[in-house]
Amino acid sequence: MSAHPRAIRSIVSLDIFEANYARIALDSLVEELEPRVGDPHYADIDGLGDYLENCRRLRNRLKASVDDALGRKA
Repeated sequence: MSAHPRAIRSIVSLDIFEANYARIALDSLVEELEPRVGDPHYADIDGLGDYLENCRRLRNRLKASVDDALGRKA
């Protein structure tokens, strides 16, 4: 028995929605972290710059995946 095509589209749409929501959350996180990198008040947080860069990378991958799934041009 195979899944109904409409059900498959619904699942894919939900995954795209969730990925886009995660990208939006990462946008907010990046905006919050950017001013803190290099700020002396946050100097004791090891790896903050690396964490910010990883968030940026993941955000960009999610954006590219969502855009690709929706047929948007990069």
